[in-house]
Amino acid sequence: MILGLGHATGDLVLFQDADLELDPRLEYTRILEPILAGRATVVFGARDTWRVPGSRLTTRLANWFLNRLTRLLYGGAVTDLETAYKCMPARVLRSLAPESTGFEIEPEITAKLLLAGHRIHEVPVSYRPRTVAQGKKIGWIDGVIAVLTLLKYRLPWMWTPPSPPDGRPDRVALALVLILAGLLVAVFGLARARVLRSVDPPGRASG
Repeated sequence: MILGLGHATGDLVLFQDADLELDPRLEYTRILEPILAGRATVVFGARDTWRVPGSRLTTRLANWFLNRLTRLLYGGAVTDLETAYKCMPARVLRSLAPESTGFEIEPEITAKLLLAGHRIHEVPVSYRPRTVAQGKKIGWIDGVIAVLTLLKYRLPWMWTPPSPPDGRPDRVALALVLILAGLLVAVFGLARARVLRSVDPPGRASG
């Protein structure tokens, strides 16, 4: 995405994942319309992973957790920050100075947009999830990295603490970062376990 931005010459930039889960023939017009009509500056194409057949429970829970964390840290009402459809003026995207080269580019852009005061307008889009056998790459570690990315831009003083005079890292600040990240992962694990229990309660007869 960063390489493409360097070559972009138009006024708007719309980017998506090239993973065959999305159909630009159906969605581009829907995503561009709020901007062209002057009703929005930034548009995300929001998936409803809870209603899409084939969407994994872990994916649904991870998205739910990341969206709630984003709302808690940044105050933005976002329902799908990990969506692969994002559209905005090229000048806005360049002003964010994106730096990530992995899946964490999604929370980075979302965090920077909200910090800059941009309102994110969402429109519903279709979504056909792939399986691991079909080439799905994202995993649980990417969810942890997404959490740390959201923390990085909201709490930069914790992410890059000042070094003491001897030049060694501030171990207390680094420990706080790890503890907070661990608590967030634990909350996600408890939420996942609770949902699994509700889907398959203990003692239910299995076929």
